[in-house]
Amino acid sequence: MRSRILVPALASLLSMGTLAGVANAAVPGWARQAPKTTKLYASACAMQAEQAIQSVTGVAPTKVQIDSFTYEVRGFTGNVGIFAYCATSPVPLCPNRPAADLIILTFSSQGSADASSKGAAVKTAFGNPVLFDCN
Repeated sequence: MRSRILVPALASLLSMGTLAGVANAAVPGWARQAPKTTKLYASACAMQAEQAIQSVTGVAPTKVQIDSFTYEVRGFTGNVGIFAYCATSPVPLCPNRPAADLIILTFSSQGSADASSKGAAVKTAFGNPVLFDCN
């Protein structure tokens, strides 16, 4: 449910120009990677997202804990902004193992193709880490 709220909220911020100044563009291109269910708790998902964003941007990102189930990690370069959102899935992947869903949203003053490629690079860098096994 939370992931369905974040993307429209960020999209409205982008359209209002709130985040556009960061990327040096009035109307940046943006892209969203397909949501991914991880085998990580939300906090571990956020740590993995921090490492992935830093590997792509070369800059340490900022991590914000929204509540006990939700984290946002954001990183910026001269013309690209990356938001990774880790939230505990409402449906446990395994019994008593609340896995996190990951959503990556990127924007770029160079257009949607650049935003999409940076988002794909973060998703690749994130990989498929496994903190717990359902067996």
